[in-house]
Amino acid sequence: MAHPFEEHPTVVGSFGRQLFISDEGEELHGESEAVNPGYYRDAAHAGLQADAILSGIWQQFPNDGYMVKTAIAREVPHRPECHAAADFDFGIRLGERGMFYFVDEYTTKYRNSDDSVGRGAGAKSDDSGYQA
Repeated sequence: MAHPFEEHPTVVGSFGRQLFISDEGEELHGESEAVNPGYYRDAAHAGLQADAILSGIWQQFPNDGYMVKTAIAREVPHRPECHAAADFDFGIRLGERGMFYFVDEYTTKYRNSDDSVGRGAGAKSDDSGYQA
């Protein structure tokens, strides 16, 4: 994920596909292949993104497993008042500062734990974009 920063000076963040895993660590390839395209994380959307703000709105820019320029990350802290939509908000505000680059390969494992924001007590992540 570091190469896009060297190749494109306007890139502020790079990311790849998420490989979903169970709470026990089992890789969930079927779920991964079903979910990533819904967030435009597929071969058709690889490379420099035409509109980083739109990438944030689509939640193509993921909630974890990304690289961001340090100076930009310091300018755009997470806002806890956004609750479950904090990652959504962070992606849009990063997109205001430069371009995103999508690397079409698995770059992170995302654990679907029983205690996650989307599954734990009081979970309400299905409308995080709306809440933001």
